[in-house]
Amino acid sequence: QIERLEQILIKYPESSSLQTIIRLKKEILKLKRNLLPEKEVLRALGRDNFRLVKSSAMVYFRDTYSDLLAVTDRVENQREILSGLMEIYISSVSNNLNKIVKTLTIGTFLILIPSFIAGLYGMNVDNLPLAHAAGGFWEIIGLMLVLFAAMLIVFKWKRWL
Repeated sequence: QIERLEQILIKYPESSSLQTIIRLKKEILKLKRNLLPEKEVLRALGRDNFRLVKSSAMVYFRDTYSDLLAVTDRVENQREILSGLMEIYISSVSNNLNKIVKTLTIGTFLILIPSFIAGLYGMNVDNLPLAHAAGGFWEIIGLMLVLFAAMLIVFKWKRWL
């Protein structure tokens, strides 16, 4: 289940994946909490100085203890993998957020200069150039479009778009 989750998470980081990771981490934590006392008991039962267990049975306790150590190691590995998956999820979401913020910032900046020019010419001031000229409106619109196109070219040249 963890390997399948890893493949899904890399392609499609969704909040349901995060919920699955958290659920699995809780299950692994419960399993680890249950295994630790068992490990201590089996280690004590497998010692030579434990008088309540026959020496012939100690071999089985030692073998079971060895198997339990392997399971504990595997549980710890799974926990580390889930922590890595959580980091992958957070990185993916952060990258997507960065792309969105970049797009919004570029869009805002592209609108900024034409809005500034429109705001200047929207004031009731008589001394602005082209304010009372016959084709002044279209010249100002042309200036806005030229500046907009120039910014687009610069953004593409810088590979921001």
